[in-house]
Amino acid sequence: MPPLSIFDDATALYNSKPATFEMRRLSIEIDAEQHRQIKALATFSGLTIKDYVLKRILPSKSDKQDTTEYLLSTPANAQRLLDAINAPLSECLVFDTLEDAEKAARKAAQS
Repeated sequence: MPPLSIFDDATALYNSKPATFEMRRLSIEIDAEQHRQIKALATFSGLTIKDYVLKRILPSKSDKQDTTEYLLSTPANAQRLLDAINAPLSECLVFDTLEDAEKAARKAAQS
């Protein structure tokens, strides 16, 4: 006898698939402040609490490097970053737009 509706068809398909893995539940007791901190960190990372905790505990090798790690990955980049941090404020340039910054970079490259 054919399925009576699309829902019956989907249910039959779901029930016919063998389970490839079994999920387990992990529960830990934390106080309200710890929960608030973890929730805030997860939210700012754009992740659920579950995904945030798993990512922190079991980091994937395919995850991209942290921006700071990338900036410090070569001696030249590390030195440039340290120079920028240690530069007096009067030597720092601030641009209103990306276009202004690009013009200044082109001008500096020409000289």
